[in-house]
Amino acid sequence: MFHLTIVTPEDTVYERDVKMIVVPGQSGQFGILQNHRPVISKLTMGGVKITQENDSEEMFFLSGGYLEFRDNKATILADLVENIEAIALEKATEARKNAEELLKTAKDDVTREKILYELRLQTMKEKLANLREYRKQR
Repeated sequence: MFHLTIVTPEDTVYERDVKMIVVPGQSGQFGILQNHRPVISKLTMGGVKITQENDSEEMFFLSGGYLEFRDNKATILADLVENIEAIALEKATEARKNAEELLKTAKDDVTREKILYELRLQTMKEKLANLREYRKQR
């Protein structure tokens, strides 16, 4: 077991002892277990899977950020973190479709980049919400 803290600028979203985490690194997903070597890594947009001591799992959406692990303490810093149980599939799908429509009429590069970011954000939320629904059916 090691201690995990997930922090956004507004709040501490998660703080518990955990068995394992799997995070979206820049070169792909990687896992952290107790006594892992110290690491600092940039994280990309994606899902963070947390395994508890009893092997139950939780999953969070992460907009990207940073992970530091040392002395059996992991800290994830991110702008946006959301438990996938709280993501409404219909809302994410609608937001993705709206972003796709806005992209068609973007007038400049700055606007286009903002819309593309929103599109990636909503697409990832939609994928994670679909994953949640799939897991419930198993």
